[in-house]
Amino acid sequence: GGEPSRPFGNALDGNPSAMSMLLRELQKVGQRYGGRTPAQVAINWVLCQGAIAIPGAKNKAQVEENAGAMGWRLSSQDAAAL
Repeated sequence: GGEPSRPFGNALDGNPSAMSMLLRELQKVGQRYGGRTPAQVAINWVLCQGAIAIPGAKNKAQVEENAGAMGWRLSSQDAAAL
C-alpha cells in the first residue's frame, strides 16, 4: 500500500539491491510464461491488481513489447509473489 499518488508504495525507492532482485524475479516469471519480458510481466501484474496500465513507448518495438502483456494473466501465486 501507499499514499494515493503511489498506491503500490515506495519500497524500492533508493534501494538498488531490491530493484535488482525484483528485476531477476520478473525475468524468472517471464520465462515461465513463454519468454515474456520483464516489462510484459510488470504490465500484466498491474492489470492483475485491477489497475489500468499506461506504459510508455518511444518506438514501434516498445509498443509491440507492451502489447505482449495482454492476452494472458499471471497466476494468483505469481502476482502475489511479485
